[in-house]
Amino acid sequence: MKQRTDARRNRDALLDAAEQVFAHQGASAPLELVHLKAGLGRATLYRNFPDRQALLFALADRAMQRIESETNEFWSFLTTAAEFVAQSEAVQAIWEEATQDTPAIESGRKRLTDIADGHLRAAKRAGQVSENIQVSDIMLILRMIGGAARRQPPESRKSTAQRALALLHDGMTAGCRVPAPGGAGLVAM
Repeated sequence: MKQRTDARRNRDALLDAAEQVFAHQGASAPLELVHLKAGLGRATLYRNFPDRQALLFALADRAMQRIESETNEFWSFLTTAAEFVAQSEAVQAIWEEATQDTPAIESGRKRLTDIADGHLRAAKRAGQVSENIQVSDIMLILRMIGGAARRQPPESRKSTAQRALALLHDGMTAGCRVPAPGGAGLVAM
């Protein structure tokens, strides 16, 4: 069933507000702040997201949709994913729960793993990434970047993710000739 335009707009406004509130106050910020920031009532918030976990999963799902739609090659994927992991409190909260085996977490983990695997295989075929790199390494890299960025103020998280990825770049491309993250030309190894 297709969602009404106003209902979709309200849901998007709540998600936008949650991203902003959580970025500045953490994923445990009062949900009251989310609906107030969106300019909507409490009932609208809870009609769309019955609890905090539903809101966090919706934010993580939206991040995954953006990662899927905005990336077309390995380094673009990894940069986009790293920036989302670094900047999104919701994604951070989901990462923290990633050791738990709930259907929603398992589904999200598989979705991200499948996206990463496709890009990694293509990068290996093109000689852009060392054959030694595995998809589990990509998940570890994203967790490391998220952990490092989370300790920074919200306005520094994207640059922290970019710097961490640049540092990891050399190890991942050993023996390859690949563009540096951010399109800074070719890096000869």
